[in-house]
Amino acid sequence: MSKRLDKRAKEFILTKMEELGEIDIKDVINLMEPHFAFDSYAARQRELRRSASGLIAQFRDEHGIRTCFNYKDNEGQSKYVNIDKTKNVEALKGVDRQIAQKFYGLRNARRKLTRRMLELAGQTSFKFETND
Repeated sequence: MSKRLDKRAKEFILTKMEELGEIDIKDVINLMEPHFAFDSYAARQRELRRSASGLIAQFRDEHGIRTCFNYKDNEGQSKYVNIDKTKNVEALKGVDRQIAQKFYGLRNARRKLTRRMLELAGQTSFKFETND
């Protein structure tokens, strides 16, 4: 799969995103469009992969709990496993690592979000205190 965005263009867009603080997806698309190289074959393959992944993610047990998960095998190949049916302990460990990494990343993002919200709440209350 070829690169769709030049490194300099990507850096420019990320800098703009950082400067703006808040941005709409349409704004990012407008920034990307002049620099974007489209490959219809690669786009078709991505969409097929995304659709297949979505279908696999919908596979759930009778309680609505997801059953199939992605993991990387010893060769680094991405595979899916039905955790209710597999006897492959290494696959289960791989799924556990994937879930733990996602959980850790979300936990850190939530901490950052909470800190920012507290900062803003502190600024708001400080502004109210100084205006009185």
